[in-house]
Amino acid sequence: MKKKMLVLGLAAFGFTASAFMAQAALADTIEWQGNGTDSTGVCKNLNIVPGVIGQNWLFVLTSATPNTTNHSLTATFDEPSGEKTSNPSKINKQLVQFTVNTAPYALLESATATIGTGKSVLTVSHCEVGVVSEWCSPGYWRNAEDKAWADTGISKEASYNYYFSDTPLAGDPTLIQVLMHDPKNYGGAAFNNVADLLSGAHPDVIFADGVRTPDSCPINHFGFLAD
Repeated sequence: MKKKMLVLGLAAFGFTASAFMAQAALADTIEWQGNGTDSTGVCKNLNIVPGVIGQNWLFVLTSATPNTTNHSLTATFDEPSGEKTSNPSKINKQLVQFTVNTAPYALLESATATIGTGKSVLTVSHCEVGVVSEWCSPGYWRNAEDKAWADTGISKEASYNYYFSDTPLAGDPTLIQVLMHDPKNYGGAAFNNVADLLSGAHPDVIFADGVRTPDSCPINHFGFLAD
């Protein structure tokens, strides 16, 4: 009888210890809950810093476990940045900072930091990027005057398949034909490809790293820099 009670007692102790360890592990790893970005993962506080290559992200873990330096960060971004890891770049008592570098205008998908407490919060403090990417949308180029096209050195009547031979379209449409048709006809990718091509070719548009920044076209539909 005593032996049975001892086994039951050890089993109960083992369960309690396992549960405690599981809770401790959960408290130890702090998940990012969207602080510091918009709903799509774009950094809210973005600073333009000439000379920065790619984009630097500063994460802050608050109320971290004191008297330890073994914190780590794991953050996942959209491609091509993917997963990034970081050790602390600075520790001030229970405030831990991490820095990771990604492609410009990357989208943060998830992040965790280790050795936190029940009061810890993981936040994106701010970001730094070297250049602002400008982009003129398909709608812009569809309605743009001849000067805007002429400044790119690319003809409206040029073959789409000439520039995008890896993904040719049936019927070999011209660039303007792709833009004038409903995007469903040739596909949204083709629609945006034309805008990318022309934005990259225009001397007054800084189309950096292929980033399509909405509402950033610097030229009016006549082809002149907007005031």
